[in-house]
Amino acid sequence: MMREQTTNQIIITDNFSKWLENLKNPIAKATVARRIKNAINGNFGDHKSLAGTGGLYEMR
Repeated sequence: MMREQTTNQIIITDNFSKWLENLKNPIAKATVARRIKNAINGNFGDHKSLAGTGGLYEMR
């Protein structure tokens, strides 16, 4: 049985990078960074599809 492999693209914008850099709470900052790292590795955790966006997902 062959599985179809999908490719996910993680886009980290300048606005997001600035927001993360300015985040004051170190625990929150580490949590967000860990979620991004997990997503890069294909583990999106709790997420949902955003209707009408052509394939964008929200990580909750």
